[in-house]
Amino acid sequence: MMMAKMGLALLLSLPLVLKALPSTVGAITTSERRGSTGIFVFGFSPDADLTPLSVVYMAVESSPGGDSCYFSYWPSYNLLFLVGPSQEPVTFVTPGVPGVARNSRCSINGTSSSANVGVDGELNVSVSLGFKGTFPAGLKPLWGAAIDALGRNSGWQQMSGEYFCVGNGACTNQVPSPQALSPASRSGSLEAFRFGFTDPDGVSDLSTVQVLINSLLGSSNACNFTFDLRAAGGAGVLYLVDDPG
Repeated sequence: MMMAKMGLALLLSLPLVLKALPSTVGAITTSERRGSTGIFVFGFSPDADLTPLSVVYMAVESSPGGDSCYFSYWPSYNLLFLVGPSQEPVTFVTPGVPGVARNSRCSINGTSSSANVGVDGELNVSVSLGFKGTFPAGLKPLWGAAIDALGRNSGWQQMSGEYFCVGNGACTNQVPSPQALSPASRSGSLEAFRFGFTDPDGVSDLSTVQVLINSLLGSSNACNFTFDLRAAGGAGVLYLVDDPG
């Protein structure tokens, strides 16, 4: 079991490769996104040469390993290893099989966890995670890292801007903000623009975003549109606002 325990040190000590890296994404499927339990989906993709992933590391913590509850999945063994405080043993479960891996900070339910490898080596790991009273409360981002069969290491990456609030009432809703417009400026009658928005509480916390294109802050003689992220069953609907001018 030492291979799982050594994972954090390995990821911190390996040099970062600037090309040919596995990549990561993440999502939270628990609707409330706060409390003491949640189901978290971590996605990993190999590099373009499709070298298989040998191990992936995951965490729902302030920083990877910082709250003494991170975990790894080893495809060749089909096992999820849970790592806690340094003095405690590593425990493990098989995804989809009854059993619980636990330590003093958190636990993984094997029955409601799963792992699937796609035809091109992409890996999705769904982890049913429970946080104990000893786990530090607060807003926790999702983290992921991957190492492939050639030893190439993605390093820890925050995944998809997703956050989970551990402990009821422990988190305050944070203010979303727009990102830089791309392209920053153009002239003419036809152009494609990219508008970005971020929310420290996660993408799922965003409800509606609005864009106004005008020389003044007002809707008269302007191009004004709104995107409702939760409309049409979550697919989103774009509305063009009527010009009162």
